[in-house]
Amino acid sequence: MRIVSTLRSGQSISVGGLWGSFGSHLAALLAREAKCLSLLITPTLEEAQEAVEDMSLFLPGEVTLFPPWESLPVGHTAARMGAGAQEPEALPNVHIYRERLSVLHWLGADKSKTSLKVIATPITALLQPVLAPQILAENTMELKVGSAMGMDRLVEWLLDRDFDFVDMVEYPGEFSRRGGILDVYLYSSERPLRIEFFGDRIESMREFDIESQRSQAPVEEARLTAVPRRRILSMEERGSVNLLTLLPKEAWIFLKETLQLEERANKFFARLPDSGGYFSFAAVLKQIRQFPHANFSVIPGELTRRAVRFNVVPLPPFGQGQKSWLEELDTLLSEQKRVIIFCNNEAEEMRLKELLKARPAGDGRRPSQARTGSARSIRLEIGRLNHGYRLLDVGVALVAHNEIFSRYRERRELRPYRHTRPIESFLDLGKGDFVVHIAHGIGKFLGLKQIEREGRRQEYLEIQYADRVKVLVPVNQMELVQKYVGGPKRPSLDKVGGKFWQRRKDKVKEAVRDLAAELIQLAALRQTQPGIVYGEDDDWQRKFEAEFPYEETEDQLKVMAEIKKDMHQPKPMDRLICGDVGYGKTELAVRAAFKAATSGKQTAVLVPTTILAEQHFRTFSERMADYPIMIEVLSRFKTRSEQHQVLERMP
Repeated sequence: MRIVSTLRSGQSISVGGLWGSFGSHLAALLAREAKCLSLLITPTLEEAQEAVEDMSLFLPGEVTLFPPWESLPVGHTAARMGAGAQEPEALPNVHIYRERLSVLHWLGADKSKTSLKVIATPITALLQPVLAPQILAENTMELKVGSAMGMDRLVEWLLDRDFDFVDMVEYPGEFSRRGGILDVYLYSSERPLRIEFFGDRIESMREFDIESQRSQAPVEEARLTAVPRRRILSMEERGSVNLLTLLPKEAWIFLKETLQLEERANKFFARLPDSGGYFSFAAVLKQIRQFPHANFSVIPGELTRRAVRFNVVPLPPFGQGQKSWLEELDTLLSEQKRVIIFCNNEAEEMRLKELLKARPAGDGRRPSQARTGSARSIRLEIGRLNHGYRLLDVGVALVAHNEIFSRYRERRELRPYRHTRPIESFLDLGKGDFVVHIAHGIGKFLGLKQIEREGRRQEYLEIQYADRVKVLVPVNQMELVQKYVGGPKRPSLDKVGGKFWQRRKDKVKEAVRDLAAELIQLAALRQTQPGIVYGEDDDWQRKFEAEFPYEETEDQLKVMAEIKKDMHQPKPMDRLICGDVGYGKTELAVRAAFKAATSGKQTAVLVPTTILAEQHFRTFSERMADYPIMIEVLSRFKTRSEQHQVLERMP
């Protein structure tokens, strides 16, 4: 390939006609041929994130993201204001901090021991400084099994770098100590490390599972990089280097739409009150010219010795005309030898397979039958494809599942769920809030307090009770404290060691026992009543779910399968679904209601407020607008005659 030979010779080349995700796929294929690391530069962070997903189709586990600081925390510019400037405490985004540090850690490591092939980054990340190699070296410690290393020395090193001393390691930036065992969870590592000491010598090192806390793969050598999170921004400014400075000289660089890169860089500087300490776009471009590089663009330029043009075109939009998505798919297949559809998970793949089997093709046969007997075919694959395209020269079209059904993706930073950690309700507390301690009763929350004992720092919840008595509760025992939710009336503080709180608890226990007895009686009665057995999903159900405009989360798919399992049972459903606002609980109710409606049954949705009733009415109506399903709302916004008419229409 001319692109490979040009880059291997250390020159530059222009590549045009890169529609859809083809540019990212080409970058991944070129990175396979490179003998060193490759860097893909995109105009925006979202494009870089999509490029990582697209390239992972060809290089699973060998692509990573280097994000920019989205916004500079308060106090970042204080380092430029002189030694007398008062810098307030500020912590950069932990996810960005971790991703950036992981890449820098890798760039300073032995490349032969890692499989990283490509780094994707937006242009703004190259305009910002990074930690200089010298600063990284000062904050890196090499460990080896059998080498001399005192545990106290390593503990002091971690404390100097803002690591938290905890009872049990669960999150990056924490370490714990039990006898001769030290657990460390670095920001630059995917898994925590368990180091076992024998005196002042390292006996063994193992990675361990954060959920079970069990040791896993043994490690002979470890390279610990730990940079103080509070000081990383000022430390980056001192280094006066960017990511390009740290790349190996043989690295290949791919630039996506150079004009857009410059435009984004100009917008970045336009928002800055002071551009000191940053790299100009011209300076970055000058650095890039020192590497073998390829300029990627959608619009093909003139064909020259240093330019290549691919015969790639975008997919026709689905769902824009009168044709159904399946008719549009058949039209696409008639123009291509093969259509490959990428689904994000097995649930999407299974649902699409059923839809393809059930719907008749243009010649009266099912699509699968029509295609089996010809040289043309549709193939389903599991993998992330953000934007489809057509390779005209080879007659292949790559299609994303979300493009067929016009679905959108919402990117969320999900905090990983830990089975070993209780609910962190104290995070919602403010100074002066009333709380309830299981042993002491109602008190007033005064804030978090750090106390150091025997060289160990630990946080406590400070709670004030009657007679100004204060109780300190360790954060690792926060399950003992809950926020007071007894109503707007100001409660009186309980007395520590008093009997009033115990009497009140006894009354509540008695009331709970009565309620439990009623619930048991009700549950027993429900078990004796026959439930409605709903059938398996039909074509309408599969099509309705495929029309959901957003991608389901794994939890949504899992819970929906459990709901349907309940609906298939000959007993009344009894299920509670919990989740944060905006994470798809309503869609689960919509799908269950649709399944009931298409089976000839009714659904009632009870909500706590009138506003919610109107919101859910609109949501249900919009989702089921294309189906012959009647939806009504009963609330105080309806007149008595309107309410009466709704009730009359109920069979």
